[in-house]
Amino acid sequence: MSGNLEHITISFCEQNGDVIMTYDINGSLSALIPNVSDVVNIDGNYRAVSEKAFTYSSKSIIVTIYLEEL
Repeated sequence: MSGNLEHITISFCEQNGDVIMTYDINGSLSALIPNVSDVVNIDGNYRAVSEKAFTYSSKSIIVTIYLEEL
């Protein structure tokens, strides 16, 4: 599988960058990534997606999703 994407990490973060929750999706591109302004429920706390950032390398993608309190 050399040359193919092998690792995806998605992190939900506070506005200051503190990580609320991170999960890894290995070998799969079927992750649902929320859009800016979508509302997500993490452990019973509803927050709005304010920004998304993508970091790429040859075999990985890290998606950082910044959240703000409602």
